Amino acid sequence: QVAAAVAQLDDLLNENSFNATISANGHIAAIIGKGGVTIKGIREKTGAAVDLIGDMVKLTGTQEAVEAAKVVVEKIIADEQAGPWAKLKPGEVCEEMQLGDAVGMVIGRQGTMIRTIKEESGADLD
Repeated sequence: QVAAAVAQLDDLLNENSFNATISANGHIAAIIGKGGVTIKGIREKTGAAVDLIGDMVKLTGTQEAVEAAKVVVEKIIADEQAGPWAKLKPGEVCEEMQLGDAVGMVIGRQGTMIRTIKEESGADLD
């Protein structure tokens, strides 16, 4: 009886468990998102498990869930590879600054400095 139950469980898992692994190409942060919002959204929207292993994204779930999550993850990676310039509207400009060790100072305690800069300048700072 136990062997039959184990066999049935194995069959069930094999029928409903699909995997896909995608290279994040250095864009793990974009897949995670601020406070984990993006990765949580992928999980909730698609029903797939999303695990990050180094620079790889492992998707697990039903075939439909894995395929849906793969589309979302690949779009995030493509958007990041295109850079912020691809998202600009007519008349907008983008300038990139390397902050090095000054990142903490620019962000400020609990984000107060960067929030102040955004409010006073009206610019979007990412």
